[in-house]
Amino acid sequence: MVVNILVDKISSTFGINRIVCFLYFGSNAFKLNVNNRSDYDFLLLLDKYNKNDLSKLRRIVSTKMFGKTDLNLNILYQRDILKRGLNDFQLRSLRPDFYSYLETTICLIGNNFFERYPLIISNKKLCEYVDFKIQEYYGRCDKLFLLEKSSKTLIAKIKKYTNEMLRMFLVREGKLTISQIKNTLYTDIYNQAVIHKIVSNNFQSLISSTKLEKIERARRIIYQKYLEKFNQS
Repeated sequence: MVVNILVDKISSTFGINRIVCFLYFGSNAFKLNVNNRSDYDFLLLLDKYNKNDLSKLRRIVSTKMFGKTDLNLNILYQRDILKRGLNDFQLRSLRPDFYSYLETTICLIGNNFFERYPLIISNKKLCEYVDFKIQEYYGRCDKLFLLEKSSKTLIAKIKKYTNEMLRMFLVREGKLTISQIKNTLYTDIYNQAVIHKIVSNNFQSLISSTKLEKIERARRIIYQKYLEKFNQS
């Protein structure tokens, strides 16, 4: 319902001729049920910059029909991407590895630009991106331990970033591709990690726990495994 209404709003507001593609991605799109059902992730790719675009987009997301819906709606321009170069693609803090993920997302309007112009990332560069993300997730957890006052929120966020670390580690080991990273169930991620002897059979019980000390142990297991592989590379 939300998706169909948004597609109509985007089409009528910006016009088909300006829209390169309108993409739908994330856990809701692939029905992974790992986040709040009101969360929706979209990317609108337009032909070129227009000073009124953000104001128009703001009016759309501010309408009452989307009042209780968390719309994560990103806007980019094809001309900007091509000028900077595909290899230097970046969406806020999301580095070029995210480009590969966008290649396989759901296209609601137009033709998926990222699928038409696939990005080829060398193994060396991919490892650099993955190393950066693993370290970033680990550091976020350390910061949360010091700043987050709510134990419930702390546990949920540590669990989230530990899962992200594991997914990135599987990418680094060649057991998962970037395009699969956001549309694979956590249970499948855990199974892959066990099969490839990255974690033991009891890892899922640790990460699924409501006790902070167990989730922290799961985080350290992933990070220690990562450091071992990093030192070998």
